[in-house]
Amino acid sequence: MTTPTPFCHAQDDSLDSHVVAATVAQHHAVMQRYVEIFDLWAKAGGRRATTHNDYWKILASFASFLDRKEPREILRKDVIAFRDFLLGNGQSVTTVSRKIGVLKTLFRVAIDYEVLSVNPASQVRVSSTQQQKARVAFTVEDLNLLFQSPIYTSGYRPNGCGREAVYWLPLLALFTGARVEELAQLLVSDIHLEEGHGYFLSITDDAEHSKLKNAASRRRIPLHITLLDCGLLEYLESVRERRFLFPDLKPNPRGKLGGYFSTFFSKHLRQQVGITDPRKVFH
Repeated sequence: MTTPTPFCHAQDDSLDSHVVAATVAQHHAVMQRYVEIFDLWAKAGGRRATTHNDYWKILASFASFLDRKEPREILRKDVIAFRDFLLGNGQSVTTVSRKIGVLKTLFRVAIDYEVLSVNPASQVRVSSTQQQKARVAFTVEDLNLLFQSPIYTSGYRPNGCGREAVYWLPLLALFTGARVEELAQLLVSDIHLEEGHGYFLSITDDAEHSKLKNAASRRRIPLHITLLDCGLLEYLESVRERRFLFPDLKPNPRGKLGGYFSTFFSKHLRQQVGITDPRKVFH
């Protein structure tokens, strides 16, 4: 496994500033077209603010999942991929069915106003037989693919994913079994050294921002020697003056520090790494 270079510049930092600006402008322009679709639906009025917020979050998350693909270019298979992504991340059939229904409604309005010519969600269904199958473990071959990706071999750090968090979160999950949010919310002070036993990770909900699934989730986990060999302690020193172990992670609208990373990781697995089995997820 390649030793990390946590202090190296992210690959995207070397991009020409004009290219970055043009990309941001293009993404903004595409996102505006999703806003237009939402506004067409919202102009009918008579709906509660909570409904407005819910519909926009669903549409925005769909746009983000498709990497802001132009609305006119959306295909049925894109909606199916979104459906399977939601199911693959543990959302219930009822929840996923409601979200697909929201997309159908929004796109139907877009057709009425001739913004779209077809409704890509119209024939997409979510049945009880599509409830997420039991998750399966990654094989050795899967792990080799993952840890030989550019994140680990050439210092690639995609925008908006917490920079060094994209390197450490999968490694920590592999060697600790911790959930993504348990890792994303870690503080620098959660890594301890106990004489005679070595370094360990403290998973707690002591901090105001911390949340755990249940009381049994509070635990101490010894840090595997491989994590130390990969440079975890050196990374720890680099953020010693920061409060969070992964200070560049930003909370999503639900307040989840691992939310944006989770979305990125699922797409990264399917599109870049080539692990397409929906039963294989970060969890």
